[in-house]
Amino acid sequence: MFLIELTYQLPWEEVQKYVVEHRAFLGRYYEARELLVSGPKANKTGGIILSLQTNRAAVDELIHHDPFYVKGVAKYTVSEFAAVKFQPEIQELLGN
Repeated sequence: MFLIELTYQLPWEEVQKYVVEHRAFLGRYYEARELLVSGPKANKTGGIILSLQTNRAAVDELIHHDPFYVKGVAKYTVSEFAAVKFQPEIQELLGN
């Protein structure tokens, strides 16, 4: 599992110009059941994506095709982690 943290490189108002395209792009990964949650930070300085992917190369591919990355809207930091505690409802998604 990967935590992907985005840091916006543009003012919030400029970021908004790309949000629809970014969310549509992520939609494909939700349909493939590769993402668990995503959204902007409350302080509007970036966002978080929680990926169910187990392969770092696949995460990098997602990032490099994300409109926010392609258009220079955000920089990305990726952290891999093992989920050991979670709500029972998401156990199937985690493959446990």
